[in-house]
Amino acid sequence: MSFSVFGIPAGIKRIVALILILGFGASIAIYIRAEPGSANPTGYEPEESKRDLRDMEMYGGNANLLASDFRHWFASLWHGRRLAFTAAFLTVALALMILFFGVPLPDAEAASRGTRSGPGETSA
Repeated sequence: MSFSVFGIPAGIKRIVALILILGFGASIAIYIRAEPGSANPTGYEPEESKRDLRDMEMYGGNANLLASDFRHWFASLWHGRRLAFTAAFLTVALALMILFFGVPLPDAEAASRGTRSGPGETSA
């Protein structure tokens, strides 16, 4: 197994590159095919009228309004062109997690002596 300057194994680099290529490719395809428009085809949103907003606030308080806003925002991430940006963000997050958890930790004894031993190597 070969190591680079940053200590990232070549296999991990290949996996991360494959994830980035596939993820960004899917994001571009989603962006091109998606139609900009509303997520609700009927066009009616019950939270749009002042009466419904007042009722929501009266029964649940400001926390109910904030929860409703958060729920609508989160649901909007999975439709249309916003889905492409969500997929790109998740691609980068997955690649960073694989880099973080895929790089082996240095041996504790070797680190205390200032030498470095990789997997399969023994330090004297």
